[in-house]
Amino acid sequence: MTNPVGMVFGEFEVRTIIRDTVGALWNRTKSVAGIDKERFFKYFKGRAHGYAIQVGDIRTYQEPLRLDEHFGVKPPQSFLYLDDASSNRRHQPGGQARQAQ
Repeated sequence: MTNPVGMVFGEFEVRTIIRDTVGALWNRTKSVAGIDKERFFKYFKGRAHGYAIQVGDIRTYQEPLRLDEHFGVKPPQSFLYLDDASSNRRHQPGGQARQAQ
């Protein structure tokens, strides 16, 4: 999502949530975390444990979707949980539904 417009550019499946000590979490995720070691440890400073989300299937939208029009929420909402049924379709303007790609 981008502010202040509130557009959704895609979605992803949460495969699993990883909880571990900060050092072990770094070792498990450093090759795919998208963050360097210094920033990682600065983020978790003072914490014994940390969490990471293992991302599954990723879908990007050809045309971004507005939060207010397509999901019925008003920004600044930064994320939204969808059930399985609603995650398989998205509404376009005019009430047309389309399959997520």
